Amino acid sequence: MHGSFNSLSANNFVGAIDGSTGLESGSNLSGTRTAVLDAGLTALGDHGGAAETHALLEGSSAIDAGDDSLAAALGVTTDQRTEDRYDDGNDDGFDRIDIGAFELGADEYFGSLGA
Repeated sequence: MHGSFNSLSANNFVGAIDGSTGLESGSNLSGTRTAVLDAGLTALGDHGGAAETHALLEGSSAIDAGDDSLAAALGVTTDQRTEDRYDDGNDDGFDRIDIGAFELGADEYFGSLGA
């Protein structure tokens, strides 16, 4: 990725940020060309809902890494599949929003990173 991000943008997941600027706000996750950050996603598929999605794998850095207060302010209550947007996908005892269109539920399993 090259170019500028909106400096107010937060809670982004960027695999390789080399040559880009502007991700200064909030909690952003990013890697570099030599250390690409793996999003931990399945292949695009039918995981429920009207559109295909990439499910989050166990161990994905996107799990519970979203901004709960921003989602609440925008009235976001469900993911792209219309599943509850606040779920404890990493089983740490806290229901937090995930980054992306897919909210991993504690009772869902799609595989693990590195497996």
